[in-house]
Order: sequence, then structure tokens, then C-alpha cells
Amino acid sequence: MDLEFNIYQIKKDSKSYKWLSEVSFNKYDNEFIIVGEVDDNYRVLQLRDSSLTLFSNVKLDNIALLIKKEDLEFKSDGIGVESAVLDIPRKHLTLDIIENILRLNYF
Repeated sequence: MDLEFNIYQIKKDSKSYKWLSEVSFNKYDNEFIIVGEVDDNYRVLQLRDSSLTLFSNVKLDNIALLIKKEDLEFKSDGIGVESAVLDIPRKHLTLDIIENILRLNYF
């Protein structure tokens, strides 16, 4: 299913960026999409070369990282917010996940 996502990056001065840097986070792949939220955190997945790594029959929100909302910022190309359209197989989605993606990524 094709879904459009805003692309975010973790602020370089945040605790999340420091923590991810220590656990083999590739600083050049500082691109994330939001797939849900829990309290003051977003559920995010890291993009690598404009694609996702998915696991067999595991839902998107089950493999997502929790990152504080204030640690994320839009990734901008200087004109506007960067976005990506990703074809997510339906076996990784539920109606709740799709609704969250639409609510959080479409202003």
C-alpha cells in the first residue's frame, strides 16, 4: 500500500542522537518516518537509502523506535519538508497503523 510520509531527523544536540550514536547509529542515515505515538514519544522507523527494513509479518509499530517528540525535526530541502512515498505490504499494517500514519503525516 502506497503511503506518504514526512521525513524527520533527530536533532544533533539531543540525548536521542547521542544515544543512537553510541549503539551503531549511522549518522549519515539520519532520516526517520513516524508511524505512531505513545505519550510524549513518536514511534519512528529509520530510512536507509529511501527504503525500510521490514521483518516477516511484523507490524510497523512493533519494530519502531520510541523517540521523544522534541528530539525530532522536519528534514528540509531548503524549500519545504522532505517526504517519501513508500509501498508498505499490507501484512505489516493494521487499520490503526494506517490511521496513525495519515493523522501524523498529513497536515
